[in-house]
Amino acid sequence: MGVVHAYGLRGELKAVLDNESSTLRWVGLSVRLASKDGATERALRVASFRRTGGLGFLRLEGVDDRNAAEALEGHTLSVSRDDLPPLGDDEVYLADLVGLPVEHRGERIGTVTRIEIYPSSSAAVVRTNDREIEVPLHPPYVEEVDLRERVVRVAHLEDLVDPGGR
Repeated sequence: MGVVHAYGLRGELKAVLDNESSTLRWVGLSVRLASKDGATERALRVASFRRTGGLGFLRLEGVDDRNAAEALEGHTLSVSRDDLPPLGDDEVYLADLVGLPVEHRGERIGTVTRIEIYPSSSAAVVRTNDREIEVPLHPPYVEEVDLRERVVRVAHLEDLVDPGGR
């Protein structure tokens, strides 16, 4: 979850949720705050949390005014994997995709380097031999995520990149 900006005068933060339907109970959780460049990181506890659509509004212990909240703009919030709700049979955590090889028609074409979260969809950024492509994380583009075999199988890449340019 990325912090968008300070909200109000009492240190509340407005952030974009990675999964707006998550059942995670935020209040009391210890979250890790990482700066944009990754140079600094610290842990803080969530004092309050409310959700409105794809946005979360939270207060962190020790962040008590707008100036302190503004200092966190652009930071990324994350939680321990142990605090995440259990997955359903056909679910995966997006973080588990990073580093997986990507196959298209049985041929390895690249590796997932990161996940981009957009308002309308999420996409896996796949590094091929000569470029990066963004593959939307839904059918028909992602056919299967097999964590047992540790592979992402994709299709319809011709809709995303020049068919001759791999």
